[in-house]
Amino acid sequence: IAIGEGVMAQTDDCNIRLSGVVIDSLDQTPLNNTQIALVGVKNFEVVTDNDGKFIIDHLCPGDIELHISHLNCEHLHIHI
Repeated sequence: IAIGEGVMAQTDDCNIRLSGVVIDSLDQTPLNNTQIALVGVKNFEVVTDNDGKFIIDHLCPGDIELHISHLNCEHLHIHI
């Protein structure tokens, strides 16, 4: 699993938007139905669409840790 180059963040207090594309690190294809959870935030998870894209809105400034998991891949932790 890898996060594509399209990761973007826009800030304004707790109005940060994080968006990107999850791709397979072996064949570079988008990974749909990938779960992306915010570590330390209870019951928060988004799932990538058919093109591997995701959007997370309303984040606050500070360290963000993502736990990315897909059925056929190793799990990945990313600090942003």
